[in-house]
Amino acid sequence: MRLRKTEKSSMNKQERAIYEREKAIRASQKEIVLNCLEEILRESPDKYKVNSIIARKTGVPAHIVGEIVVAHRRGREQSKDAQFVRQACGLAMAAKCQRSYAGPREGNKHKWQLYWLKLDAVCAEIGIAYTGSSRRSVVSAVAPYAGALLDKIAENVFSAAYAEMAIQHFQDKPNNYIAFVADHANTLPATARYFLEKKFQMPPTKKIIGVAREFGMPAGLAAEAIRCLNENYFASGTALSLAVYFRRNNSDIELEQANEFLIRYRQMREKNL
Repeated sequence: MRLRKTEKSSMNKQERAIYEREKAIRASQKEIVLNCLEEILRESPDKYKVNSIIARKTGVPAHIVGEIVVAHRRGREQSKDAQFVRQACGLAMAAKCQRSYAGPREGNKHKWQLYWLKLDAVCAEIGIAYTGSSRRSVVSAVAPYAGALLDKIAENVFSAAYAEMAIQHFQDKPNNYIAFVADHANTLPATARYFLEKKFQMPPTKKIIGVAREFGMPAGLAAEAIRCLNENYFASGTALSLAVYFRRNNSDIELEQANEFLIRYRQMREKNL
């Protein structure tokens, strides 16, 4: 006797008592059946006779045993599938399971959407053989989340690129800057370069540092402002919106300086960054 929420609210005391009693009986039956199932499976009997054995041992009607066992197995399978998806997606975020990403490609949706993913490396990390079936399983697990995973990798790259430690590294070893950023974002150098130059359309780090010094702000804040301008984050790209943004980020930039920043930004854009 399963009732919806609205039906529960309209039950009288007697009906509620019956409902609660049946609910308790079903919960008790479930516990008994699953305990018995666990015991039987340890003995490895004929899987086709499990339900009848449980019904005979527990005294629970066979049709109820069947419902409980099916629901239990379905839940375990769903849990296992969800765990596989989490594991595969987590590995897709690791440089050791990636190839260089250079933007979307046309073609078969799943195949080309995941050209940047080393399917063999993912299978190896999970601990399964690299076969056609395992490849399809990884693709099915990762493909629905590929866009979100790439966005996350891109955000990791951006955060790593303009952190104070990365800026200091650029000043000390500019030739090793992209490799440093990629390492801290757990991706590949070519992928990091693509996201900074193509996705975010950021100017060279040297120019960002120069602008930051000119306006007396951290390079990370200057980079964030440039990204916001690139993405049309501010209403009509006005200096006032930019000044408010700087104020919210604890910068003392005034409206006049914000206007100068906007001019410098447009000059960089005109020179193709």
